[in-house]
Amino acid sequence: MAPPTLATSLVPNPTRRIVGGREIGHLNQHRCIESWRASGFQVLSVNAADEAEAVRAAYPDVPIIAAERDARSVCGRPVIPVSEMIRALQTAGVTWGGITSADLRVADPTSLRSIADEALEAGRAVLLSRANIAHPCDDAGSLDPNGPAAVLFDVGLAARLNIEPFAVGLPGWGRALAIALLVANSQAICPAGAALLHLDHPRLAGEDLDWSFFEAFRTRFSSELELLKSKDDVDVSASLAAVADLGRHARTYADLATRRADRCGTDESARRHMGAFAAAVADLIRDLATPRPEIVRRA
Repeated sequence: MAPPTLATSLVPNPTRRIVGGREIGHLNQHRCIESWRASGFQVLSVNAADEAEAVRAAYPDVPIIAAERDARSVCGRPVIPVSEMIRALQTAGVTWGGITSADLRVADPTSLRSIADEALEAGRAVLLSRANIAHPCDDAGSLDPNGPAAVLFDVGLAARLNIEPFAVGLPGWGRALAIALLVANSQAICPAGAALLHLDHPRLAGEDLDWSFFEAFRTRFSSELELLKSKDDVDVSASLAAVADLGRHARTYADLATRRADRCGTDESARRHMGAFAAAVADLIRDLATPRPEIVRRA
């Protein structure tokens, strides 16, 4: 059996991050890679074919797999679809592994190794949240409310799921993969708090992409979420109702904004409801998963 392996997508030119007058983008990515290795994972990078050589030159100790397709037609950047990341794990012979963005550092590798070992033995998925930090030396920050930032899972099961059109680095991919696994009856562990640390930077996705993937999530999972009402082991009816209501209100305000010349605050109402929808989906995911002790390191 191949060891646990993490698929990410390193970039040859990371988002500029200036700390103390120095550009630390590459240094930050190297530090993130090492934190996953310290947690017991091998790390591989999945990249568009036309940037694979540049990534290989920048990170010679990381195996690179060229993706068959990317999502640049959607966002103008060669980000990799979730299904391509899963295919890369299968190509590498991985039976249990995970996916994350390249700029996430494990807060406590020893604790995550313990959680991962437990999940691997039981065949469970692991859903990891992140905290946003202002400085690379910070060990704690503000918890991101938007759901899993990394997902660990049985690769064979994940390969049978439909995760289109979500791509790593675009809005909602962690929520989509987590929900798809849970609807497919995968058991999951969800550590409390933030297992990962993310050095904050300006968002790359624009509002149009936010709305596009908001609609993609509702279209893709609305019927499947209804099936969760029949689960016998946990009552998620309240969480499901919150998701449905917030999604409906967000869409209503967005439609109203397009019809009113003065917009009268409807744009902001739509954005607030869309953000609340994302947080409600994240709450639903936690309700469906098995809670575990908090594994974020304390200062």
